[in-house]
Order: sequence, then structure tokens, then C-alpha cells
Amino acid sequence: MSFRIFSLLFLLCLLSTKWLPVKLSAEDWPQFRGTNSSGIAAGNSAPIHFGPDMNVLWKLSLDAGHSSPCIVGDALFLTTYHKSSNSLFVLCIDRRRGTVRWQRRVDAKSIERGHPSFNPASSTPTSDGKRVVAY
Repeated sequence: MSFRIFSLLFLLCLLSTKWLPVKLSAEDWPQFRGTNSSGIAAGNSAPIHFGPDMNVLWKLSLDAGHSSPCIVGDALFLTTYHKSSNSLFVLCIDRRRGTVRWQRRVDAKSIERGHPSFNPASSTPTSDGKRVVAY
């Protein structure tokens, strides 16, 4: 492909993103380390005191996983691993009530091996506000 054609295609792709805005609110955390990958949330609404029975909105028992949450609107997405069935899952949890809205099993040809403390549900889901991607 010539440089001129490549440059034109690149410019068209770049300009097209201006008309495809992603509508995320300030409370969304759509990817690993947040909206701008800084790991810093906007505002200062975190509780000063926090513990097992203090400033807890809800609790939910889940299978193990090392992913960070992905939050879009009232949906919180996580990945988990069920060791006995050797299965990976993506979960959608209602962030206000703590109830599981849905879960999808992710079929993998093989599960990575690692340290005994390793958990294959380590990748954080991400979202563009319409779709969720996890692997």
C-alpha cells in the first residue's frame, strides 16, 4: 500500500472518531485502571472509614478471580474461574443491588498454567458503553 493511500485511510479513521462519541458518565470505570488508565477516580466520594460491616452497600459470594471491575452505568462486570469445572465466566452484576444480572461461560481450548496461587480469570473486562469484551 502506498504512503499516500495509507495516510488518507489513517486520516479518515482519525476524523471518523469525532462523530462516534462514547457516552460514559463520570461514575463509569470502563477498563483496567479507569477511564483514562490513571487508576484515579474523579471526585472524592470514597468513604473515610471502611470495614466488613461499615460503609458496605452489598456483599456477594462469587467464584475466584483476579480481574478488576469494569463499571458502566448500573452494571459491574467481572471475570471468575470455577476450578472444579475448569470454566471461565463473565458476570454482569447490578451495582446498586448486588444481584447477578447474567453470567456467560467463556469456552477456552486450554487454561493457562501458572503459580499455584494463579487464577486464569485475571484479565479485566472492558466496555465502550455498548459492548463488553473479556478474554
